[in-house]
Amino acid sequence: MDKKISILLFFLFSAVAVLFALFTGAAGWGPGSSYIMWNIRVPRVAAAFVAGAGLGASGALLQAILKNPLAAPYVAGTSAGAGLGVALAAVTGLTVLETPAGFAGGLIVTGIVFKMASYSKRKTPESLVLAGVVMSSLVSAVTFMIMVFNRDTVFRILFFQTGSFQFVSQRALFFSAVLITAGIVFSLLYARELDVMTQGDDVAVSLGVEISKTRKVLFAVSALMVSGSVAVAGVVGFVGLIVPHVVRFILGATHRRLILLSAVFGGGFLVFTDALARGLFAPMEIPAGIITAFFGAPFFLYLLIKG
Repeated sequence: MDKKISILLFFLFSAVAVLFALFTGAAGWGPGSSYIMWNIRVPRVAAAFVAGAGLGASGALLQAILKNPLAAPYVAGTSAGAGLGVALAAVTGLTVLETPAGFAGGLIVTGIVFKMASYSKRKTPESLVLAGVVMSSLVSAVTFMIMVFNRDTVFRILFFQTGSFQFVSQRALFFSAVLITAGIVFSLLYARELDVMTQGDDVAVSLGVEISKTRKVLFAVSALMVSGSVAVAGVVGFVGLIVPHVVRFILGATHRRLILLSAVFGGGFLVFTDALARGLFAPMEIPAGIITAFFGAPFFLYLLIKG
C-alpha cells in the first residue's frame, strides 16, 4: 500500500473514532443533550485522545532507546509511579492535587529507575528494563496496600489503576495536552539520532551520536509524556505497546513518521476503546484499561511467539 494512503488512513481512523465516541453513549438526544455533548463528551474524548497520543509516542520512543520491541510505558515504572502519586493524594483527601501528584510520582519513580540502572556494571538498555520492572512491581504493591487500608477510596483508586476517564478535570486536560504536545515535538527533533541508534550503538557512535546523553534525554521526555497521560487517564496498559508496532509494520521504522503517527493512531485508538468501555454495557461503565487489555494481551502473545 502506498505510504501516503496509509498515513491518510491513520488520520481517518482517528477522526472516525472521535466522531463515534462523540455521538454514541447511554444518554440519548433530547433536553440537555447539548450540555452532555459540550461538558461531558467533548472533554472526555479530548482527554482520551491526548492520553493515547502521549502513550503511543512514548511507546515508540522507549522501544527505540531500549532496543526492546516489548518496551512500553509500564516497563519504565512511570505508570506505576504516577498511580502511586494519585493514590496518595486520594487517601489524604487532597483530590485537587491528584494531577500534580500523579505527575510527580511518575517522574520520581522514573528517576529512581534510571539511577538504579546506572549502578549496573553493564550500562545497557536491558539494565533500564530490569530496573523498571522491579520498581513497577514494588510501587504497585505499595499502591494496593494503600487500597487495602483505605477502603473508602478503593473505587476511585481502582478505576484510576485500570484507566478511566470518569474523573477528568479541564485543568488536568490542559496541563497534559501542553506537556504531551511539547514532548512529541521535542522527540521529533531527535528522529535522526533514533534512526541511527536502531542500527546499533557502534554505528551510532561512529556517526557522532552521543548514545548515553540521547538515551537519558529521551527517557526523560518519555517519562514526561507518560506522566501527563496517566495524570489525566489513569494507568492504561498496552497502548504504548500495540500502537508503535502497528505503525512500524505498515510504514516502517523511520522515527519522524513513526513518532508522529503513533501519537495520531494512539489518540484514536484510546478514544475508540473508551467509547466501547462506556457503551458495551451501558448504562454501566467499565474502565478503558480493561478494553485495551483485551486488545493487548493477544497482541503481546503474538509478539512473544514471533520472537
